[in-house]
Amino acid sequence: MTMKHRSILAVLSLLLPFLIVAQHGGTERTKVDIVNWERSPHVPGDTIGIQLLNDLVVSYLMRGQVDSALRVSAKALALGEQVLTEVQGTPQEMRFRENYANTLDLGIDILLNTGDPVGGVARARQALDNAEFIKDTKAMGRAYAHLSHGFHKLGFDSLALAYHHQFMRYMDNSNTTSIVYAMIEHGTLLNACGASDSAIVILNDALVLNDPWVSSYNHMNICYALASIYLRRNQIEQAEIYAAIARKLLHEVPGSTAFPYWDLIEAQLDLLHKAPQHALRRMILMDSIGRAKGDPEQSGAALRLKTIAYGMLGRPADALQSSDSMLLNLRNEFSEEKVRKLAWTQAEMAH
Repeated sequence: MTMKHRSILAVLSLLLPFLIVAQHGGTERTKVDIVNWERSPHVPGDTIGIQLLNDLVVSYLMRGQVDSALRVSAKALALGEQVLTEVQGTPQEMRFRENYANTLDLGIDILLNTGDPVGGVARARQALDNAEFIKDTKAMGRAYAHLSHGFHKLGFDSLALAYHHQFMRYMDNSNTTSIVYAMIEHGTLLNACGASDSAIVILNDALVLNDPWVSSYNHMNICYALASIYLRRNQIEQAEIYAAIARKLLHEVPGSTAFPYWDLIEAQLDLLHKAPQHALRRMILMDSIGRAKGDPEQSGAALRLKTIAYGMLGRPADALQSSDSMLLNLRNEFSEEKVRKLAWTQAEMAH
């Protein structure tokens, strides 16, 4: 399980402070309130407009209108910069910065999870500066987490790991579920940086610490990560140990079946155990779900394993067709525009 898959949980966690207001007001009412606020005079440092824009962002996200949420979030962030200029050096500055931290957090998460990690990282740096100014350790931790997530998306895993080290210093040690999730992310980054032995240690520690009845998702996530590492090492017996834990969990703990990627592990084990027909059935379903969700990573992984399964079954025409679909999926995932943007981004970050 990579850090890419945390996006929905991350966005939802940031919505909680705003949900009551957004649900009470409703999208149309909030729009009217924003227009009325814009038409009325307001004193420097007034944060009502930013709060209304935040409410509208949340309302759009709840409706699944991500593009609209992104546009309004950009407006809220721009207004925040304007107000910060107005209150800089005044007694209102500290209070404004404390409120503005929520706007930055919401805006960063939307940027990171809508394909703009460059913008997300830039805002995360701004959020870190703001948190340091107000000496808010929780806000500092969130900023470090955003920086880690953003640099991971950009392919700078060693830098992401360094920021994640900082993030873990500011964690709330009273929340076991959050600690386990952070350990999973840390293990993922260690593995991405080539330190798979260290990743295995921290992931096993997380498996011991996590209560599957409290967070079955975390437990499945850990089993997935560990099984993936051992499969890449071709250590099948070790991978089977974590597969057995996951299967038991899927059978006993409600909610664990919602983990979306486990069949990728089972299909690889099916292929290694010379059961391509079983793998094929799993991957046809996974490909279908990936396409329905618009998840090219999930669909692409399924297509790769489908191609192998067709080859093992002696169906070269189907294998070729699946391979062509895999190529098309890659082109969709890495369009010319996306590749150019990523290349430019990496050059800028390296500089």
